[in-house]
Amino acid sequence: MKKLTILIISCILLLSGCSAKDKNAEISSGKDILVTVGNQQITKSTLYNIMLNNSGINEILLEAENFILDREIEITSEMEEEAKESLENLSSMYGDYFADMVQYYGYANEDDFYQNALLFNIRVDHLIKKHISENLAEFKETYTPKKINVLIFSGIEDASNAHAAIEKGTSFEEAAETFHATTSYFDKVITSSNTFFDSNVVNYVSGVTEPAYSGTILSSKDSTCFLIQVTSVDSTEYEEEAIEAIATDVSSLSTDVLIHYLDQYNFTIYDKGIYDSFKTELPNYLVQSK
Repeated sequence: MKKLTILIISCILLLSGCSAKDKNAEISSGKDILVTVGNQQITKSTLYNIMLNNSGINEILLEAENFILDREIEITSEMEEEAKESLENLSSMYGDYFADMVQYYGYANEDDFYQNALLFNIRVDHLIKKHISENLAEFKETYTPKKINVLIFSGIEDASNAHAAIEKGTSFEEAAETFHATTSYFDKVITSSNTFFDSNVVNYVSGVTEPAYSGTILSSKDSTCFLIQVTSVDSTEYEEEAIEAIATDVSSLSTDVLIHYLDQYNFTIYDKGIYDSFKTELPNYLVQSK
């Protein structure tokens, strides 16, 4: 059913000779019977209407995204290995329930899940990073990726003792061990949109314009304390890590990048019903001239 729906969607998208404002697409041989159940008949036109009333526009958007991926991101052996490793890990995690999990999320079988979930998501991630790389100067100016060391303490006493030792020349690595940091991160690249660390940490790092040491920073939520060492503000020294950090930290990128490529590939809807559905439910993806 999924493949048949996609086939019909592809045909609709290829229709020409009508404006989205003016006409509905007509299904060729719409009265042709595709399926019978008892005395119930399902025609092409019936299936088309079912598609529109359910997940039709999402399927169209997915087909458009696959079209873009096929032209922008070549599947490599490294991607395939990564997807296979994820598949094996999930299969091991879910055990006998793995097949049920796959079907629960709408995939026909393990191969469908591998191709259209795991490998698909890896390719989307590569597309996002490609877009960042091609526009890196703009992204760096907006999100200011910086490299930091972070020590996290459960309370003020250990944090204050570690701070005093660092002020006297103790390294971050030694302070983490000596004063029982609950967690530590070294050579971590974060951006101004990072949500993994406490907002007070991100605000401090975002305001720094040269390597610096923070002293004790209190959490905005609880008794946790942070010591931050900004080791570099020059992302030319760590561009790949900067691209990774931007892709991870900026939550809107998957949408923004898809919109960019839809525009680049002139994504156009000719059917008024589909156009109106996009306008109501997914207006950001309507990139064609109104």
